[in-house]
Amino acid sequence: MKYVACIFALVFAVALPGCSALLPALPSPSSVSQQTKIDERALLSAELSYKAARTLMEAAVDSGQVTPGRAAKFFRINGALNAALVRARSAYDAANAPSYDAALDEAGPLLFELWDMVASQGGKNGR
Repeated sequence: MKYVACIFALVFAVALPGCSALLPALPSPSSVSQQTKIDERALLSAELSYKAARTLMEAAVDSGQVTPGRAAKFFRINGALNAALVRARSAYDAANAPSYDAALDEAGPLLFELWDMVASQGGKNGR
């Protein structure tokens, strides 16, 4: 019985390194840290850009410089964009990369649409 245990241990020791080829390579801690910094900066940039555009449009709406139809469009975009950014922040905090990427992908076009509204607000005086 003693020899069976030794043979089993020897076979296990020889077979174990062969199994490592089946395991995925893990990223280095420095690459994970770098990606985390990039993700955080991307999200902060999107949040700050959203807040700036929202503030400008809210001021225009509050001062009566925006037609009711345009104001409704602004509030629709504002709500959708805010929801996407909240999902992105939650996914980032939970380290859920697929949900984070999906939320930022959704937020991008909405952010551009909101800034287009801000830009056209200046040129057309909201009318």
